[in-house]
Amino acid sequence: MVTALIFCYPVKLLSDTNNQNLKVPNITSRNIHTIFVNSKLNCTFAKQKQKMAHVFSQHTMTNGKFGPSPNGHYYMPAQYHNPNAPKRSDKTRWALSKDQQYEVFEIADTPIGDRQCWMNDDQSGLYGMLDGCEYVLGKDHCERLAFFPQTMNVNDPWHGYPIDSLDLGDDLIEFWLQQQLISKITYGRLIRHEL
Repeated sequence: MVTALIFCYPVKLLSDTNNQNLKVPNITSRNIHTIFVNSKLNCTFAKQKQKMAHVFSQHTMTNGKFGPSPNGHYYMPAQYHNPNAPKRSDKTRWALSKDQQYEVFEIADTPIGDRQCWMNDDQSGLYGMLDGCEYVLGKDHCERLAFFPQTMNVNDPWHGYPIDSLDLGDDLIEFWLQQQLISKITYGRLIRHEL
């Protein structure tokens, strides 16, 4: 049963009918993603902005992993981050299928310009996004970024999850702007860590 129609980002805290806190976005004219909140308090994304809708390619999983990426890495989705996983306070969940998650990873792990990949400034892992950071990747808090932590061993498969921009490095944000991958408005929001 649908209990509310809201728009994504920025986030504020509201209460549902059971007096449980629910993180939902403010409603403003600049919002582009429509979500429905059902009685289980899960976000189901009904529609992406038409002109920014990413067209996904088909990817096949072999032995539980996708790849290799252009840099020779493999991606193995973590079950607890998948859209149908039980909600946990310490884990975010994708709004994307497993092969769509891999596509976000593949884009982040592709050489462009003078960079081999979209490695964060602190070398902790890769950040990914789609359509200039306009496409919602996360199911729980409308996250528009994904993070793929650096693996312990070079040959280990990577995994990833939706995330906000709090730890996103300024150099990577600058690179995205220089490569015209994000707009100046999105650049400003990322630099202020508002996405």
